[in-house]
Amino acid sequence: MQVKGWAHLCYLPPFDDQGNYESFQGHVIDGATKMVYGIKGHWMDYDDPEKNDCMDPQAFYRLILSDYSAQNNIRSLVIRREMNNDMANLETDPLDGAPFDQADLSFRFEPTSLLVDEKAYQHCEKYIPALIREQQQGHIEGRDTDGRMVNLGEDWLVNLGTVVFDDSSA
Repeated sequence: MQVKGWAHLCYLPPFDDQGNYESFQGHVIDGATKMVYGIKGHWMDYDDPEKNDCMDPQAFYRLILSDYSAQNNIRSLVIRREMNNDMANLETDPLDGAPFDQADLSFRFEPTSLLVDEKAYQHCEKYIPALIREQQQGHIEGRDTDGRMVNLGEDWLVNLGTVVFDDSSA
């Protein structure tokens, strides 16, 4: 199975202790079939065994790609994202094939544009209204779950860009 197309990913606070978004979600649209897939990612606490000081630091996410038409998850895989870069690619790395049993999978998302704060909130409100409802339920009187004052949409980020997913085992 191969999907080539367009995606939008909505990154929401909270952040981990190094300033990485803890999660994201969005949609992938296959350019050929026009099928829409769901995509979610959650930050992983993982130390790269191949890391060296010459490399930019990377965050790791567990990504789940879902098929809305079949109402199931297609695949779960580990992806990397350069830290402290709002326009960073999300991608698999061949070195992660064996430890995560994903040698037959590749994923690459390249952002082409960026929305932040209020514009990001408006985008999510239009295209992922369930996400907005979920966020509103988690905020009581303008406070997050830890009691800090927040504004919905503050520190939100949306990346729009191209995506390629290839599952050579399918």
